[in-house]
Amino acid sequence: MVVKPAKVSDIVGSCYQGSVTIAYKDLVRIFGKPTTFSGDGKVSHEWMISIDNLPLTIYDYKVDGRKVKNYAWHIGGKTGFVRDALKKVLETANVNFIVGKD
Repeated sequence: MVVKPAKVSDIVGSCYQGSVTIAYKDLVRIFGKPTTFSGDGKVSHEWMISIDNLPLTIYDYKVDGRKVKNYAWHIGGKTGFVRDALKKVLETANVNFIVGKD
């Protein structure tokens, strides 16, 4: 699986597709430091990534996810397939996580 940063233009039009419960430190280890931009202040940490050319976001919503050991981060994308793609990447990273559809 090819994981790389996604462009903002690739993320436009995405929406909530589920959640992933995982520690902030594990997300940083796997995907690097998050971006911290949000026009409305509702998102304080977000990863914009592409897995095999499937753009997705992982973000906190109305809470600082860093302060919660195992936070249910939101997964954003244009299709529910982003959950499966993220799950495969996290399985190879050997971390504890739960992906949910909500």
